[in-house]
Amino acid sequence: MTTSTHNFKLSKLMTNLILSGALTSGLAYAAPQDEAVADDQLEVIEVKGFRGSINAALMSKREAVGTRETIIAEDIGKFPDLNVADSLSRVPGISIEEDAGEGRQITIRGLGSRYVKTTINGMESASAGAATDAAGGSNTSRAFDFNVFASELFTQIDINKTVSAELEDGGISGNVNLQTARPFQYDGFKGAYNVNARYSDVDEDVSPRASFMLSNNWDNKFGVLASIAYSDGTVQSEGSSTGRWTVNNPSFVEDGLPVGQGGSNYLTVAPKTLLMPNGNYTNENLDGLYLPRIPRYSLYSKQQKRLGATIAFQYAPTDDLSFNLDVLHASLDNDSEEYHYEVLLRDQKDIVPENIYVDANNTIVAGAYSNSIIRSETRRDSSESTFDQVSFTGNWFINDRFKMNFLIGHGKSDLDIPNMTTFALDSNQSTVAYSFDSNIDPLSLINNPGGQAIGSGELNTNMPSFAFAAGQAPGGNYSKDEIASVMTDPSNYTAGLVRNRSQTIESENKTIRVDFTY
Repeated sequence: MTTSTHNFKLSKLMTNLILSGALTSGLAYAAPQDEAVADDQLEVIEVKGFRGSINAALMSKREAVGTRETIIAEDIGKFPDLNVADSLSRVPGISIEEDAGEGRQITIRGLGSRYVKTTINGMESASAGAATDAAGGSNTSRAFDFNVFASELFTQIDINKTVSAELEDGGISGNVNLQTARPFQYDGFKGAYNVNARYSDVDEDVSPRASFMLSNNWDNKFGVLASIAYSDGTVQSEGSSTGRWTVNNPSFVEDGLPVGQGGSNYLTVAPKTLLMPNGNYTNENLDGLYLPRIPRYSLYSKQQKRLGATIAFQYAPTDDLSFNLDVLHASLDNDSEEYHYEVLLRDQKDIVPENIYVDANNTIVAGAYSNSIIRSETRRDSSESTFDQVSFTGNWFINDRFKMNFLIGHGKSDLDIPNMTTFALDSNQSTVAYSFDSNIDPLSLINNPGGQAIGSGELNTNMPSFAFAAGQAPGGNYSKDEIASVMTDPSNYTAGLVRNRSQTIESENKTIRVDFTY
């Protein structure tokens, strides 16, 4: 909550009239008494809530030397979004990287998340969290995982898009500072709470969320604030992906020239994925065609428990000297499950194209293939991310022109993943089809094999359709029910992959900084 106070007094014109003696002597003698009464009856307008937070953010931008964006919560627990990264995505020039539907990391002006310098209460911080492989996996870089923290813990975020001498180096794309609540931000005693829940019809689950804060300010001399936030819920997402795309290049020549220089190489290294000639499909007309590496349907489910707590002390023995002690703890526990039903076209050199359609960019937007591997894959991970930081700061106005700031702090971030278990069943020598063209039915592609001719299509949908004939040779004529029957027949599958891994990431920061401003 931000409070603005406006005091209305006599205008300059009225004051000059009084001082110049233009008014009567009676009024002149009464002026001191009238001014005393006026001082006791000054009209005070307090601007609070959402409007006050916007005014404070605008003032912060005006005072900045460079380009700065500021987000200020109108009150504790009232950030624009439930996720800090999602709030940052509202700022021009910032985009977010998501994991399971939540913002995880941010990029500023197109540069990657590892080029963003993130501080908490002015101290450099590191935060590592776990994620699905589709979202980049566990964070082993200097990028900051914002989803570890509950947004209710913070009252202000500053985004500096330009460099400044007062900022620490390392933020090539920008600097982001997260500010937790402090007692001097509120008058006297204050308590606040926020309790809510959401229901998702996708996973049919209720997710509770709660935050509490208590603060006391003794005349801006000494103050104590404590807050806690907790949330528990399931995040589920469903969709399709390709695991990137590759190019079929049977005419590749070792140490040869690229196609752009008159050679035949679309790749810089020997191809790992090749399509076999079939009927009218030859190496010549298949060369240079792009195909997905792992076209698949996917379902991600993540059970998250997020806990955050802060405690802050402020002490100002004089108007020119103040001290701040901030303690922050955050934890994020994840139990995630992934389910994929996919075609392994990557690293296969004996895939037979049966019926393919190509667009103007030489992309196989729809195709049926035989001698393929269908994989039904599941993965389960358990992870725990913890973050702890203690920082002690002070501000000393030595005189009207000379100021000293200092910071002493210690922070630690740990990520423990005891289990990353993957199990997969493979159906070899299968016939499969996919279609990114909404006008082409993948079932018709399977039912019309033989490599007759390369058709023409277009990439006009982000959600492809599939047909999986598990363990079946080409040449069959299937209905949807028959395709479903062979997909679920256990005799068509064998064990393809069993894997268990673990991972531990530890980060630690220690900071001592003294700044002088003149």
